[in-house]
Amino acid sequence: MDLNFLMGFGVLFVIGTFILYRSKNERHFIIFLIRTKHFLKFINSISRISPRFWNFFADLAIFISFSGLGAAYLSRYRKLSKNLDIILLVFGGFAILIWSNSWLIFILMMIILFIGIKSLNRIKNPVSDFIVSTLFISLIWLKVVIWYIAILEGMFGLLVFIFGPLIMHAFDIAAGKTSIPGVSPIVPGSEGGRIGFVVPGMNVFIPLGYGLVAIIILLVVHEFSHGILARTNEIRLKSTGLLTLGPVPVGAFVEPDEEKFQRSESIKKMRVLAVGSISNIFTAVLCLIIFIFLIIPSNGLIVEKSTIEEIPPRTRIEMVNNIIISLDAISATMANYVFTENFYNLAELVGNESTVNLTTDKGIFTLDSEKISGLTLVYVPKFRYNVEIMGTNLFLVLAGILFWAYFFNLNVGLVNLLPIAPFDGGKMVMELISMFSPNETILKRITYAILLVGIIIILINALPLVNMALDYISGIDYSSFLPI
Repeated sequence: MDLNFLMGFGVLFVIGTFILYRSKNERHFIIFLIRTKHFLKFINSISRISPRFWNFFADLAIFISFSGLGAAYLSRYRKLSKNLDIILLVFGGFAILIWSNSWLIFILMMIILFIGIKSLNRIKNPVSDFIVSTLFISLIWLKVVIWYIAILEGMFGLLVFIFGPLIMHAFDIAAGKTSIPGVSPIVPGSEGGRIGFVVPGMNVFIPLGYGLVAIIILLVVHEFSHGILARTNEIRLKSTGLLTLGPVPVGAFVEPDEEKFQRSESIKKMRVLAVGSISNIFTAVLCLIIFIFLIIPSNGLIVEKSTIEEIPPRTRIEMVNNIIISLDAISATMANYVFTENFYNLAELVGNESTVNLTTDKGIFTLDSEKISGLTLVYVPKFRYNVEIMGTNLFLVLAGILFWAYFFNLNVGLVNLLPIAPFDGGKMVMELISMFSPNETILKRITYAILLVGIIIILINALPLVNMALDYISGIDYSSFLPI
């Protein structure tokens, strides 16, 4: 990272922190809570549009988050609504659809499913709902993952896809198989003269404009979802606001009446907690679908760097040995956004050929194996529409916003489901455990055990960041700061 940028950022950080320190905002060391009454009326009006829909969406969020365990939890509240019946009908119907060989079997199984759900509603047994839900979700995931992962997902929900990779990566780090961090913060940074956000250890650069818009979308979706469900369940909101580290926004919040929230029924608290992350994940999926719709395949690779005189940079390579270069347009486009140095090696694309005929927009060239290594190629995405204003393709900008909104919403939404305080997932797990009616001592012990295991896994995944920081510090030439 550019040292000049770090120094400039540090100066602005200190000045901004000092200004906030002198303000009346709540402060915890250099963490500030900037409260406002703005948007409360808007949240109230949205929550009144269709309370049943919002509660159904929140119950769906609980089910998606924890699958079988979520269904067992919702089973306790079958008397209040039929949301679990509808959810089981939808997921059960989808499982039957993807496994049926004929429409006759599908129709017969749907009749059986409908009768079975009616029976589950009558007996109102959490264990039965857990087993049935686990079966449905496991059958769906069995189409895309190995059987034991499908079963675990059916039992515990998205936690399996969050904790599973982190646990495996922690083992790889501990065994010395990788030096790439499993978790890494998104921090301000610069690259090639551009200012934005970087993910240390992962070679990811997020342009400042796209990053800010994506963060705003993330925070608005997450916090407004919490606020809407709070009002839908008659929990008063005191304020909205920003959480900052010094002058840098690191979060937003909708502040409910804490006393009212804690005294509320468990299902009301669970709905408020669950809807935030799932709203982010749904937003990510929607942004990704639109982003993919905009992409069209590019007809070649562009020369980024060249040691070959007759093939200058910006040459478009369209065919290799009269074969059109075939790259997955979606994967290549996404890689272009995520990885800052997404170069293609022509030698890897042509295999062991000693000579290669290249068809380009500047003619046809024949290269031997030595010259092939002198070309560095990049993929330039193309989009379905091209509307330019003042030389800027609006759909290129839209695609950037959509991609980074997808990136932030998906990653933050999943991380927030981790069963660790202060994430929403940690509070939700406490509500799940409470359905077994443990005494307060046992509840605390279970909560602390989950917290300890989670922290250990995250710390191991973050260990490469410590090594990177030490290497960076040891590589700084401090003599440049000394007077001559």
